[in-house]
Amino acid sequence: MGLLHISTLILQLSGLWPIEDNKSKLKRTFYKIYSNFLLVWLMVYDVFLSLGFIRLIVKTESFERLNRSLFVFLTTIIIIPNMIIFKQKKVGNLCQDIMIYEKAHVLNTKNPELSAVFQAILKQSNFFTIFTLSTCFVGTSTFIGMSLLVLYNTGPSFWKSDAPFMYELYIPFDKQKYSWFIIIVQILTAYSASLVYVTIQTTFYVLFMYGTLRFQILQLKIDKLSIYGGENSFEKLRSLILEHQDIINFIDTLNEKISYAVMSAFMVNSIKLGSGVFSLIDQSSEGLLFPIIYVTLIFGEVYFLGWTCNEIQDQSFRVAERIYAIQWYDKGKDFKVMVEMMMMRAQKPSNIKIGPLGVMTVNTIVSTVQTAYSFITLMLNLH
Repeated sequence: MGLLHISTLILQLSGLWPIEDNKSKLKRTFYKIYSNFLLVWLMVYDVFLSLGFIRLIVKTESFERLNRSLFVFLTTIIIIPNMIIFKQKKVGNLCQDIMIYEKAHVLNTKNPELSAVFQAILKQSNFFTIFTLSTCFVGTSTFIGMSLLVLYNTGPSFWKSDAPFMYELYIPFDKQKYSWFIIIVQILTAYSASLVYVTIQTTFYVLFMYGTLRFQILQLKIDKLSIYGGENSFEKLRSLILEHQDIINFIDTLNEKISYAVMSAFMVNSIKLGSGVFSLIDQSSEGLLFPIIYVTLIFGEVYFLGWTCNEIQDQSFRVAERIYAIQWYDKGKDFKVMVEMMMMRAQKPSNIKIGPLGVMTVNTIVSTVQTAYSFITLMLNLH
């Protein structure tokens, strides 16, 4: 069982898995059609969602209604650019590389220390994935259930009012005449968007946890460097330097592919969290369930992103500490020079970039929560 045993399936369902992975030409064609259809469908849906949100602003609707629309709107609208980034940058290919590495070096290992490190990382990764998956789909189902309950209690007159069914969607035709069509489309789109959202977030976690795993495995190998003598120790150190560079290259590639996707998540998380908390404050007791689940989901996203990215930085820096701790002073000049090179390289830790805005660390969690608090204060004053 590898890091991607859950994520592989949802990547495929979201249309974000590499098309060339299918050996059958017919399957590749159908999967390409499905993948592009899902993207176009969500793009069209987001256009009508944006028009609906603009309509609320133009009509100067109540502050509560605008806020209810805001956090759902932000969560949905950010999916499209991230889908495009995943497709164009071929993030799925990175996932395939991870699976190849796991099969060759981790899954069948006889090394108990390496196995223990991998199991610890796998446990954390599975928790993040299952938490996000379950919270998102419970939240989506709750949101749909609450919307259907309001529709049932109101009766046919619901479609004559200006009240929205689920999302504040701009609908340019007779809502009452096409009510069943609206209900089915809204529900299917809600689950589709949730699936893509979960896929993108959990893929982030897996990619970052894999980077942490590679650095921890490297540290285990460095610890055993002292048992080698003579030429063997020099050759082993050379192989570890190459492995270290390979990990650094992976993090650089990861930044090149997803730093702007990470930035898009970072930029809206404060508003989503603040808007969700404001809804908790503003809602009556019977309407609290969905905002509670939503805030839990968004806070989980903020924490998991910050923590997993910080682990990469922390573990990459520990490589320098481990290489310094070996008995390098008993070795030859060439060995000492290579140790110094590796230490200098490791003292510039690897990290995950938020586009041009900096790096993602645990400090990002604090700054996101602080910004969310400021946003809540502003909304309370406006309210």
